[in-house]
Amino acid sequence: MTNKELLIQEIETLPPELLTEALDLIRSIKVNYTKKELKPGKLESGASQF
Repeated sequence: MTNKELLIQEIETLPPELLTEALDLIRSIKVNYTKKELKPGKLESGASQF
């Protein structure tokens, strides 16, 4: 099973009251990852790959 499939399986078994918390956590991870990727110097190095 892939990580995505495992994550979906875990989410499907969460009680409804934890779904909001899980969604908030995933969004927080995405925001922090995006901030890390957009640090000065990262953008220029990423653009040069095209």
